[in-house]
Amino acid sequence: ELTGLFEGRIVLVGTSAAGLLDIRTTALGENVPGVSIHAQVIEQILLGEFLTRSDFIEGVELLIFMLLGGLILWVMSASGPVLSILVASAVGLLVTGASWFLFQERGILLDVTLPLFGGIVFFSAMTAFQYFVADREKKLIRKSFSHYVAPEVLQEIENSGHQIKLGGELRPIAVMFCDIRNFTALSETMEPTKLVSLLNNLFNVLSKEILRQKGTIDKFIGDSIMAFWNAPLDIDDYPRKACLAALSMREALKDFNASLEPRPEKDIGLAIGISMGTACVGNVGSFERFDYSAIGDTVNRASRIEASCRHVGYDILVSEDVANAVEGFAFLEAGNLLMKGISEKQRTFILVGDKSLKESPEFQALFLEHRRMVIRLQAGQTHDFLQEDSYHQLIRFIDPELMSFMKHLPARIEDFK
Repeated sequence: ELTGLFEGRIVLVGTSAAGLLDIRTTALGENVPGVSIHAQVIEQILLGEFLTRSDFIEGVELLIFMLLGGLILWVMSASGPVLSILVASAVGLLVTGASWFLFQERGILLDVTLPLFGGIVFFSAMTAFQYFVADREKKLIRKSFSHYVAPEVLQEIENSGHQIKLGGELRPIAVMFCDIRNFTALSETMEPTKLVSLLNNLFNVLSKEILRQKGTIDKFIGDSIMAFWNAPLDIDDYPRKACLAALSMREALKDFNASLEPRPEKDIGLAIGISMGTACVGNVGSFERFDYSAIGDTVNRASRIEASCRHVGYDILVSEDVANAVEGFAFLEAGNLLMKGISEKQRTFILVGDKSLKESPEFQALFLEHRRMVIRLQAGQTHDFLQEDSYHQLIRFIDPELMSFMKHLPARIEDFK
């Protein structure tokens, strides 16, 4: 009976008891009797089904390792860790699926341990690099610009990797100087601590309007603000945004004055000067401490234009190139002014209002009356236009502050020659 069972077969006799010391650990981590391993080897020989692992397969594993690592480095540097995890996981699943298919259908052993482990190592190394190096640079950028530019501009700076270093570049910019008027008189009636608090609150209100128009705040100089547009990043229609900021600052100041308790005898005023042109913009200072600033003739002209506001009797004064560069604003000619440190007279305009004011019939009438006055002044003739009721009513309807500007005109014949 037994002869029939064993005839033509290979029979292996072994032990499976742990005490007989023939328990072996396989590559899969299982503990099996040694005789079972022999049986499986014989089975593979008889069936002719063998696992193959050639030098070519080892090369493929190394290639996958390098490609997966490079992919993680590229995606993570371009898009951050979240997308790199998704991409690496998808590639890992694809490689694992290919390994299983080759094992199951072709008997080829493609070990994915090295590529997957390498991907984890690359991801960990890149994460550490971004944390200690790239994120440190972003924090430095944010620290350098967070107080001076709008949040959306700061985000663009971070994304573009704007370099923080000494030196500058020539850029076309619009520059604004804003001086707080009647502040000296107010300071004589207030305690220093309350005065500083008032000044900080006022700077906060005015700065919001500059940042809202994507301006860069250069510095606070005593009771003055310097800001510019079109740096460090390109800003579309930057002269227009500078003019919008000036008008918004004027309106914000009205609300600020109305909120003061107790109300001072004389409202706080502004003097704003705007010019545009090429300037050197960059980080200026020592290697240990520097500020992002603009330097050049354009900056000097803006400062001198702001100082001329008192001379012309109006709060917003711009250069001729600014008035020519923007459309949709109500400008009136303010004369050719001789400014300290500038050899030639500068043609200037006062900024009265926005597009809605410019298109109003009242301003159109005022513009023609003002042009008639300028022609007389250019001819050396003086005339008190304020005595004319129609002219007087136009000014009071449009902006009572124009009264001061008009009162200065008869004495400024030389500015219009």
